[in-house]
Amino acid sequence: MNLLEGEKVLIFGYGNPGRHDDALGSLFARRVQQLKQENIYVDEDYQLNIELCAELLHYDKVIFVDASKKSEEPFVMKRIFPSKNITFTTHSVNAESIIAICDEYFGSAPEAWMLGIRGYDFSIGEGITEEAQKNLELAWQYLIKILNQQRRREHGTKESYTYY
Repeated sequence: MNLLEGEKVLIFGYGNPGRHDDALGSLFARRVQQLKQENIYVDEDYQLNIELCAELLHYDKVIFVDASKKSEEPFVMKRIFPSKNITFTTHSVNAESIIAICDEYFGSAPEAWMLGIRGYDFSIGEGITEEAQKNLELAWQYLIKILNQQRRREHGTKESYTYY
């Protein structure tokens, strides 16, 4: 994933903090919010919903961040595309369907990515597992690497920048 100068990026974390590792997406989003980085915007919710489509029109790229039960460890970052079959219920819609709805009903959609952070315990309760915490940290370092690459391109330097 490359970020270009001036692109507006939404990081959308979601998950249920009342189900241990399902909180990974929200925790990631809250951490990004602390950066206060220009052109990086953050939102979070318990789940994706179709109302998000109208908000996405204001961004060039979106990174959906969620806990994953089955992805590779420690995380997976992949480009996602509009789903050919838009499906949702009143309680669930996937990111590919959100992008498809944007495209179909508004005529455009931002470039979309999914950051799935591997979680282990999705039972009822608060706090994430030690393994999930490690995966969250590695996903965080990956995002910082992307942001640092953007800064180096914008400033024409090979210096590294640290955002903490």
